[in-house]
Amino acid sequence: SRVEGEQLKEAGYINKSLSALGNVMEALDRKNSHIPYRDSKLTYILQDALGGGGSSNNSRTMMIVNVSPVSLEESLNTLQFATRVRNIQLSTAQRNQNISGSVAEKNLHHTISTLQQQVRSTQTAHDATAAQCYSLQKENARLQEQVKGLEKARQQARALQALQVQHSNLETRHEQESLSHQKTQQALQESQEHVARLGQQLAQVSSLRLGDDGSHTTLATEDTGEEFVAMVRQRVLELLQEHDPAKVDKLDALMKTFQGKESILLERMTQRYQKTNKSAEQNRKSNGSFNASFWRAAALVVLASVGLYKFFNGSRSASPPAGEVPPS
Repeated sequence: SRVEGEQLKEAGYINKSLSALGNVMEALDRKNSHIPYRDSKLTYILQDALGGGGSSNNSRTMMIVNVSPVSLEESLNTLQFATRVRNIQLSTAQRNQNISGSVAEKNLHHTISTLQQQVRSTQTAHDATAAQCYSLQKENARLQEQVKGLEKARQQARALQALQVQHSNLETRHEQESLSHQKTQQALQESQEHVARLGQQLAQVSSLRLGDDGSHTTLATEDTGEEFVAMVRQRVLELLQEHDPAKVDKLDALMKTFQGKESILLERMTQRYQKTNKSAEQNRKSNGSFNASFWRAAALVVLASVGLYKFFNGSRSASPPAGEVPPS
């Protein structure tokens, strides 16, 4: 056939089947007791058609051969094979009355048995699949329960985390409030000590009493400090503007003369103009519109301010000579 590869193998299988068919035909021609139908699948399938169905043949057999002008040798071999086949005498074909024991019956029984076996296998596989499906359903239900448990645990974990954050915030707030309370307590204690010192200073200031004749005790203290000096300067300026405006120009000379002794200057200026205002105070007292002790209270306030200033600055100086008086 002059072919190669897969076609060569296929040609070999075809030649083998044809060779087996030729052997069967030769055995039928010789009337042998054994016909080799099983040597090939082709002859096994054609067993009934070739007279192997038993004593009563149920088929009419006809073979058609094909010749080709391409290959003379193959055409000659084909014609020789056809001649041999033509000489074979098969029994007369008969109508099928009973196919019991025939190949078709065997094939049907085999097919039925195969189908029954497939049904049983399918049923077994179905039962196994059903059991596996039931097992998977149970496993799925168990996994669903685990998922629900995990979800609940996650929610609890979130709630616990939120509580922990809230607890941490409360602790931080408590620490801040504790620190603020400590600072408040400390500030309160310092304020109480400060009030106590102020009470002492006020007690010292209250020891200065004004007599009925307008005399005043001498405060033998001297103060320094820009705030206190500015306060005394402002008060003296107000007294001069109110009672003796012509001497306002001498304010700088007064402050320079009593430098470091501003409290004494304020005390003497208050005493100086107190007598001038005595009659006016009496008039105001009779009218009920002015307090007769205004200047005394003002002096006490100034002196109290002096005491507070001393408390904050802590500076003291010697008192001026007893005979020194402010210039007129």
